Amino acid sequence: MHRIVPVALVLLALAAPARAAPDIYNAVLIKQFMVCDGAMAQGCERFGTADFKAARALFQRAANQGHAGAQNNLGMMYESGAGMPIDHAAARQWFAKSAQAGVAMARYNLAMLLATAHIMQQSNRPQYRDADMAAAYMWLTLAAQDGLAPAIEGKPELAGFLTPAQAEAAKKMLRAR
Repeated sequence: MHRIVPVALVLLALAAPARAAPDIYNAVLIKQFMVCDGAMAQGCERFGTADFKAARALFQRAANQGHAGAQNNLGMMYESGAGMPIDHAAARQWFAKSAQAGVAMARYNLAMLLATAHIMQQSNRPQYRDADMAAAYMWLTLAAQDGLAPAIEGKPELAGFLTPAQAEAAKKMLRAR
């Protein structure tokens, strides 16, 4: 719980409805959850200087063309409210596209998005708690298998939040992949 909760708190704090767009300091913190290599470098550079409009244009264009890293980055922009209104549903959709394409960071981000609101008891989807928690553990496991350090470190901690039924559902989901 020591690792996952601070990350969860950071993500929830950045996504709080009353919060304005992230400042430059927070943009640098958020950027660590983005894919910033290759074609995404310029968008990440713009994001890191809080030029969210330019970053969004770059990420949106690439995401619409199927670039999985850009899809993750656009999801993070929706999740953090950087240059656009916070939209958890849109963030979830973009993270899911990227995660399905195999992007480890997107798998991690999707897991955190699905789990943190339930863990912090701030979900607007309480009826999906069991499904979200099972899916979060599946995505976190896949990110850990991809070698992503925060996922490897956070996996045992997230497991501690799962009910036995959620853990079993996550195992079934993993076997089905």
